[in-house]
Amino acid sequence: MIAPGDTDVLVVIDVQNCFVPGGTLPVPEGDTIIPIINRLAPAFRHVIITQDWHTKGHVSFASSHPGEKPFETTSLPYGTQVLWPDHASRARRRGAAQGPPDPARRADHRKGLPPARRLELRVPRGRAVRRSRTQAAI
Repeated sequence: MIAPGDTDVLVVIDVQNCFVPGGTLPVPEGDTIIPIINRLAPAFRHVIITQDWHTKGHVSFASSHPGEKPFETTSLPYGTQVLWPDHASRARRRGAAQGPPDPARRADHRKGLPPARRLELRVPRGRAVRRSRTQAAI
């Protein structure tokens, strides 16, 4: 068993409904990581969870490119882009919803939002948390 210290952090990247079997962009056996995360999370004082979070009509969605299909590529100003099925959309909150863990201290990082709105800290009632410059920039 691992014994993380006070400065160790568990980072959980994009574990959400759309990426598990039955989701809009499923990863085969993507749900098998959830029990492992749930087993590890209580050992960590700090848990950071990222969330894939897109606006409706996002440029990476195949549906935004008439005649194109998911997993085809297109050329955009920054280079070649794989076109994905619509997923992790603010308009379809169920798919963007995150599963566990929900430890006492958790920071959720929503990619695709302005920097001031990306980080949400969840702490037990009655405990104050200050956002450092590093946290606000995540």
